[in-house]
Amino acid sequence: AAELFLDNGTGKTTCALAAKASGAEFWIHLEDDWEPVPELVAALPEWLGVAIEIASNPAIGQVRLREEAHLGRLVTLPDGLHGVGGPASNVNWCDGRPIAWSVVKDAPFMVSNAHWSFNPCVMRTEIIGTGTREKPGEPIAGVFPAETERHAMARFYAANLLVAQLRPGVFRHTGEGRH
Repeated sequence: AAELFLDNGTGKTTCALAAKASGAEFWIHLEDDWEPVPELVAALPEWLGVAIEIASNPAIGQVRLREEAHLGRLVTLPDGLHGVGGPASNVNWCDGRPIAWSVVKDAPFMVSNAHWSFNPCVMRTEIIGTGTREKPGEPIAGVFPAETERHAMARFYAANLLVAQLRPGVFRHTGEGRH
């Protein structure tokens, strides 16, 4: 069985680095303003094992666990970079391109060029990074160190990894206005 480190979102960078230091192979990030949706869990009761299997693919950097129905919902972004009420979930926050989700035939997930997110997810601890900055010209070693979520997104983007979205997803955001 895979080793899993569960983090509750307290001190995001600290939790990520603790996940890596724990020796666990995978990290699940889940904050306190997300809750499982019983009917979605019932639709894919083995969701965690499926997410870990997907995250095992070296081309996949993150497996998102949010409910699929949320994708494309109009939201107000706190940074104003994408306008008020823009479809944030359909735009890569690093390059502004539309996110093109590709459904994988007969599989409970889809993949895309989406940006990395602190939404509920599973990822391999090996891509978390070392917490130490690379020297100029060295390849990006992982998502961290990062001063902000946007900086973590940029580091993930530079690593050229894909994002998978579990279908139908598992968690619903309950903290509107909280990010």
